[in-house]
Amino acid sequence: NLVTFGSFAPFLERLVGLSFDVADSQAIAGLEGLSAPELRSFALRSLRFADWEDASTMSGRLATATWPKLESLELRLVETWVANVPNEVEVYIPVYSAEDYDGRDDTDDGDIEGVNWRTDLAPVLATVKSAPLKRLALTSFVSTRSVLEALETSGLLSVIEVLDLSDSALGDSDVDWIAEHADLFANLRQLVIERTAIT
Repeated sequence: NLVTFGSFAPFLERLVGLSFDVADSQAIAGLEGLSAPELRSFALRSLRFADWEDASTMSGRLATATWPKLESLELRLVETWVANVPNEVEVYIPVYSAEDYDGRDDTDDGDIEGVNWRTDLAPVLATVKSAPLKRLALTSFVSTRSVLEALETSGLLSVIEVLDLSDSALGDSDVDWIAEHADLFANLRQLVIERTAIT
């Protein structure tokens, strides 16, 4: 983000929709204590929600918001992976190009433990529990089971009408989990699952 946003305060009293399409959600200032009494829709679509081990920080920032009339919440939960020694097969610009690293074969897949969305999303999901939320979109995540468990423990599935889990790594085993917990999704009018790993 090359833009520093000013204060949203002058607009928040009457704002009904607010969306961010940014590279790094952590770079957005002014989210803490966001008070928007008329806000109906909030979307945060970023290329980086948080560090892989610190997703609770961004969730915690959003959890301080006050949006009593919120009907739609959309969060793009992109997970950041880090590899200490990346695999450099046919790379455009080699990272390990020095002589000492020539032919290095101890590449790793990086830190891929996944994000514990069950705990990390809890603060913001608890905040919107008291709002008249109708639509919840959680997209672009890899740690699928923990997102489903976050939804299970949040209690939101008995309130919302539309759930969007598109552009994620949801797979066949997750479909089995949803089927086994069908009662949790009974209140939904629409479950949107597009562009996933489901076969």
